[in-house]
Amino acid sequence: SYSFCTLLFGMVNVYDDDEELPMPNQPDPLPIVIAAISLAASAAVTPERKTIIVGPSGELKDLEAVKKIREEEQMPNSTVIQTLETVVEEVWENQRWMVRWATPLAVERSSFSDKSGTNDMVIEAVLLPYLWEWVNNWSVVPHPSGPNAADGWYYARDFTTSIKDCRQKPGVMDVVRRRCWRRSRTRISPELLSKRVHSNCTGHKYWCERVRYGFKSPDPPPPATFSWSEDRRQHSCRAAWDAFILSNGGYEQPLRIEGKPGDLRGRLKTMIKEHSVPAALRSKVWLDCSGAGRKKRENLGYYDVVVGKQNSQQDGSADLEKDLDRTFPDHPYFNSPAAPGRAKLRRILLCISYRNPLVNYCQSFNYIAASLLLNMGEEDAFWLMVTLLEEIFPNDYYNNHLVGVTVDLRVLSDLIAHYLSSLNHHFVEHNIDITPFTAGWVMNLFVGVFPIEGSMRIWDLLFAEGCKISFRVILGLLKVWESDLLKCSSLGEALELLTERTKTTYDIDEIIKAGYSFKINKQRLARLRQSHRKDVEKEVDMRKVVDEVQNIPSEVRINYNVSNRYGDSWKATSPLADSDDEKS
Repeated sequence: SYSFCTLLFGMVNVYDDDEELPMPNQPDPLPIVIAAISLAASAAVTPERKTIIVGPSGELKDLEAVKKIREEEQMPNSTVIQTLETVVEEVWENQRWMVRWATPLAVERSSFSDKSGTNDMVIEAVLLPYLWEWVNNWSVVPHPSGPNAADGWYYARDFTTSIKDCRQKPGVMDVVRRRCWRRSRTRISPELLSKRVHSNCTGHKYWCERVRYGFKSPDPPPPATFSWSEDRRQHSCRAAWDAFILSNGGYEQPLRIEGKPGDLRGRLKTMIKEHSVPAALRSKVWLDCSGAGRKKRENLGYYDVVVGKQNSQQDGSADLEKDLDRTFPDHPYFNSPAAPGRAKLRRILLCISYRNPLVNYCQSFNYIAASLLLNMGEEDAFWLMVTLLEEIFPNDYYNNHLVGVTVDLRVLSDLIAHYLSSLNHHFVEHNIDITPFTAGWVMNLFVGVFPIEGSMRIWDLLFAEGCKISFRVILGLLKVWESDLLKCSSLGEALELLTERTKTTYDIDEIIKAGYSFKINKQRLARLRQSHRKDVEKEVDMRKVVDEVQNIPSEVRINYNVSNRYGDSWKATSPLADSDDEKS
């Protein structure tokens, strides 16, 4: 009777605990969702994720795989053992668990955390640092001995129980269980990394698993606090996005956001603003929320047909080939003519020119397309770039005279004068015009302006809200750094300040928050653009006239005085204008 009452009491506690600490539903028990698992939420202990350094003693299960990697660098085996530098990543799986009629049942899906249980984790969000390579796959760490050694489960009354106090066999009062998963990584040389990338034709998933998408660590490196917070962000936002996607169609279906605007689309925008988007999910989220995925589904096979029609003789291909060498030259995916990303980038840019002849190729395209290729496959990158050029930005944004860009720069000046009047007055007083370098920011979509983490954070918002995010980011950074900009007395000082600050701003949440403090909606943006478009088009027409005049044969001398806006005098004379016959 005592055992039965104890078991019944334990089962009741299970259901009470479930109500107090709900766990997310998952289709698979291993890798997808992390939920909050600590019952002591007030304990704000957030240590860094622990890693175990395995020395030359050969404790690693897949030591032969490490040797094989080292042999590709043509290193002798004796050196392999002595110089082996391997790190084991560790993630703990957690389950609510109960015993019903002496049969163990897992009553909830798994969640994952660090060993202490205070920090949520997702296995897919464990990213590789620069020049590191995975040696094996995730595997369960078995018990040292016992009948259930292979499953690796430890049993306890709650998740706050220390591992040393857990049991290998379930007790009557045990309602949770935990086990450890490990995966090993080893350091490789830059030459071997490039060799492996070229030989394996590595795709975007390879780079989404890496810190900073495989770019070199910056100099100076980011603060340790940022590295830790970015690591935590990857895990926490991956957990939130997994739950969101699974509750709205799952990974195999597109997110249904074409319906009522206040419904799922509003929640999607809130998710992006609050949680960012993890690197591994950007392909799906960007395609679905921008409409590029729908374009692709409606035009199946289109990209393959266009690729088949391309050749290197098309207009603009000479400039394109020059820009390919300048596109991320330090990244293994693009750093040589044989790099797998180089051929994909060339095909995308040629197909864009074929699809829309009115779009003038410019240097921004190579950086935009290359950044897309680090996040998704070739065809997906093509359709997302098509959506950028045809729907998100005005159709004259990248034409021959960059009309759309010029209009937006004047709109930006209006917004600065309205929202940041003190800063605008200071700029006017000291003759500081920031439009020359902000034009590059807007055209490159901030690629190369902020570190790659910040640029992709802006792109998350770009595909969700449209091109007005460019105004928010620029206004936000001017507001955040306004006090320092007011000390600048020349354009050179302002440019130096903004260049240094943006280059070392890894966490742009403060800038984004400041940008959203300004009221910028589509209607107001359309009115401002319309008010400047006529003037810009007139100036473009005037430049065309000037170009035509300059192309007149040299036998005729043209003297002209053209004002900024139509209007002044035109005088043409022949080479014999001074002769009496010509005057008469």
